[in-house]
Amino acid sequence: MKKRCYNKNDKRYKDYGGRGIRVYDDWLHDYQTFKDWAYANGYQDNLTIERIDNNKGYSPDNCKWIPKEDQALNRRMNYFFTYRNKTQCLSQWCRELGLYEHYPAIKRRIIELGMPFEEAINMPIKDTSPKNIAGLHFGKWTAISFSQKKRGHIYWLCKCECGRLLDVRKDHLVSGRTFSCNHCKSK
Repeated sequence: MKKRCYNKNDKRYKDYGGRGIRVYDDWLHDYQTFKDWAYANGYQDNLTIERIDNNKGYSPDNCKWIPKEDQALNRRMNYFFTYRNKTQCLSQWCRELGLYEHYPAIKRRIIELGMPFEEAINMPIKDTSPKNIAGLHFGKWTAISFSQKKRGHIYWLCKCECGRLLDVRKDHLVSGRTFSCNHCKSK
């Protein structure tokens, strides 16, 4: 609490002290006062302190202890939607509706494209699963096996004709943008 609210070098200062969030004076200057409040109000090692109103400071009337996983739901950057007479954040809706793997696409539809929530969750999502291209040749590359999905791109482990193995973006293989490894390009 103290670092976020008072240390300008703390990476989270702008979201706390920079917004005027402060720590209750008695807690700030007397740890025992804070400790007494904490234990009297349900402190446990698996819990984290939360401000009830994110625009107010850390004080006895604005703080409570909650599980760490619940803390992530109470960020200013979360987007809440009411659907079927229930309000929760977008990530919770995606989990509940079996759409969590499509969370980035649904969030983009709503936030960037301005699509209504119901339309965004009900519109079919383009299949971005790795199609099996194992054994296919792309220039001097031969796709061997799916490697990973990273930052929205699919990578395949490929072998160049020179014998080098490398993870290559699938879209670069298919489009011809990547024809061979850098070693072969310099020949």
